[in-house]
Amino acid sequence: MSTTFGSDYAHIYDRLYAEKDYSVECDLIETVVSGDQGRRILDLGCGTGGHALTLTRRGFRVVGVDLSDEMIRVARQKAAAQGLDIDWRVGDLVTVDAAATFDAVITMFAVLGYLTETSQVRPALRNVRRHLRAGGKFVFDVWYGPAVLMERPTERVKIMPQTDGTLVRAVKPTLHADRNTVEVATHLWQISGDRVVAQSNEVHRVRYFFIPELEDLLADSGLRPERFFAFPDLSSPASTSSWNLGCVATAV
Repeated sequence: MSTTFGSDYAHIYDRLYAEKDYSVECDLIETVVSGDQGRRILDLGCGTGGHALTLTRRGFRVVGVDLSDEMIRVARQKAAAQGLDIDWRVGDLVTVDAAATFDAVITMFAVLGYLTETSQVRPALRNVRRHLRAGGKFVFDVWYGPAVLMERPTERVKIMPQTDGTLVRAVKPTLHADRNTVEVATHLWQISGDRVVAQSNEVHRVRYFFIPELEDLLADSGLRPERFFAFPDLSSPASTSSWNLGCVATAV
C-alpha cells in the first residue's frame, strides 16, 4: 500500500478538492441503499470525511475509517464543528475490524486502487464482506483500465487562489502498463505574495481495474456485482472515456 496523505497533504486536502461534488456521490449511495432496512454505513478510506459528513446529515449512521491519522484528525475536527456524531477510526481496508455489520460499505474516490497488488485486494474485499449483512451493498469506484489506456495520464498544473494566497499543484504521472498502475508524483506549493511559504511532495501509486477481474475478485469474496457504470451516473455504461468506473455489489 502506498504511503501517502501525510500531515501537509491532509491539511490542504479539502482545498485541493473543493470542487468535488460529494452531494451527487451521496445521492448515488442513498439511491442504492434506499429501500433496505437500516441505515448504517461503513466508509472505508473516508479521508477528511466528505462523504461521511454528508451522509450523517442525511440521517445515516456512519463509521469512518482511514489509514491516515492526519486525515482522521481533520475529519474529527470538521464533525465536531458541525455537531455531528461520527465514529472515526484509524485503520486499513485489509485489517480493520469495526466489530459490527452494516447495511452498506463504501470505498470512494478510487480508494481500492491504492491496493496495487491482488494479494492486498483479495483480503480487503473479504473484509468488506465480513462487515456487510446478507443483502448489504458495497458501493465503490476505481480507475477504469480501458479509459486510462485510451486517454493516458498526463502532466497537469492547477493554480487555486486562496484567501491567504495561492495553492499550486503539479502532477506528473508515470504509467506502468505491465503492472496496471500509475505512479503519480505530486508537488504542492503554498504561496503568499511573492514567497513560497510551504511546499511538499508525495507519490501516489494507483491501480486501475478491468471489469472481468473485478467480477472474479468480488465473486471470490462473496460479493455479487449488480451493476458497473460510468461513475457517478448509475444509468450510464462505462466507456473508454469513463476514467472512473463505479460498481454496486451485493453481499451473498
